[in-house]
Amino acid sequence: MQENCIVVDKLHYTAALSSCTMALSWPYALAVLRMLRDALLQADVVLYSSAISVLGGGAKWPHAVQLFWSLGGMRMASDITAVTAAMRAYATGSRWQACAWLLAHASGADRVACTTAISSCEKAQRWEAALAFFAAAGVRSVRKDAAMYNATIASIASSSQAGLGWLGVLSLLHDMALENIKKSTTTLNSALTAMERAACWEWALSLFRDLPRASLAPDVISYNATMTSFEKESRWDRVLSLLKEARTLRLADGISYNCSIAACQKAEMWLQALALLQDMSGQKGGPDAIAYNSAILASAGASRWEAMLALLHQCLANRVEADMQSWAACLSECEIWSARRGEALLLKQLVSHLGRGSFQVQPLECPRDAWVRGT
Repeated sequence: MQENCIVVDKLHYTAALSSCTMALSWPYALAVLRMLRDALLQADVVLYSSAISVLGGGAKWPHAVQLFWSLGGMRMASDITAVTAAMRAYATGSRWQACAWLLAHASGADRVACTTAISSCEKAQRWEAALAFFAAAGVRSVRKDAAMYNATIASIASSSQAGLGWLGVLSLLHDMALENIKKSTTTLNSALTAMERAACWEWALSLFRDLPRASLAPDVISYNATMTSFEKESRWDRVLSLLKEARTLRLADGISYNCSIAACQKAEMWLQALALLQDMSGQKGGPDAIAYNSAILASAGASRWEAMLALLHQCLANRVEADMQSWAACLSECEIWSARRGEALLLKQLVSHLGRGSFQVQPLECPRDAWVRGT
């Protein structure tokens, strides 16, 4: 019997940990560590690095960090693999400062470590720190690759207050061209998002047109980011042109339509907004609250209270909740034009059904005699 027994050593435990790659596999990683301890085997840094990687990818990232710092207590020298695994754990918890400390004190930091530090800034929306980490890689003579550039651009694009970060994005794209580093659709999509957030629609259009020149096909993110740039600047004609392209390529989604309807609202093109809403009804999922609200406000801008009431009725029928601005616009319009009894009762019914009398809607301020409605 003895000769048929398999002796389990550290290599087996390391292989078992390496197989725990799925997000919910952390309990198995902890079980492997307990089995190792029960077997009275001494874990090495490779095994612990694997365990830190497994634990650091989800909600158990504090356990991964604790495991990393326990290496010092066990007098086990942590290598750059363990440091990088710990940085990933900190990045999961948006602890970019801890990543900065580890990167500053790590010996032999490589591209993976530097890129991990940069990526930690994306979730924390610290684009300045991402640029600092990127610059630090150059000081360390770490050769920059596409992953590092992509992480830096994505960190800038993710920030809601990037300020002049869009200039950094353009500089990074220029450097990629100089260093002959191939851009991907992901690269340019992040750049497009940065331009959209910075309200730089001209640059957004230029980058969008760069996609085919770089032998890259635009995807739904490319179209939506560019369309949103135009919508923010009230360039409704550009938005609708891009929507037509996206529909032809079967790349239009709910965001594409929402953006287009919002552009029509700003341009007071209520009929076009309603037509887009109708087209959206044939899409998977149908119109959402954003689409209905934009269409209702577009109708309000054209003083079309009948259309507004019909849209509110559709919201109820489709179990979509209109926001307070839409209700206020509709109430104000009906008050201004003294809607017929039937429509007034319908509105009262809608308000009662949705609000259950739990809120009060303040009508929009509008001079009662500002308009004269034709019969």
